[in-house]
Amino acid sequence: MFKRLVLALIVLVGISTAALPVQTYAGGGGGGNGGGSNDLRLIARMGGNNQLTAKAVYRERQRSGGLQQRFKVEIERATPGTVYPIIINGRTFGTITANRLGRAEIEFHSFTFARIQSGDTITVGPLTGTFQ
Repeated sequence: MFKRLVLALIVLVGISTAALPVQTYAGGGGGGNGGGSNDLRLIARMGGNNQLTAKAVYRERQRSGGLQQRFKVEIERATPGTVYPIIINGRTFGTITANRLGRAEIEFHSFTFARIQSGDTITVGPLTGTFQ
């Protein structure tokens, strides 16, 4: 049902249509490779009211090999075939294209990109949200 690529993933998804952002910051315990690790998860939800919706999730964790980052954008209820730009803090990051059902997902792993922080903004097509 889902096909993963190393750097990008476009699949059918179902997303929540809630318009409120959510933040999770979990301090890791002292287990593992010595010393605590911290995981950061920021979410921005955009849209609602049975129209185009989008959700962006940024995750990072510090590992012994360095910073591990993941960034995912999902859209739903889009016009099939429409290409939407993804813009973070005014800088174009990429695009996402709706499939024939009006859904899409794109995911990046361990990319070279400025870290996303709480309060940063994201625009997906006509929708704008704030990471929290």
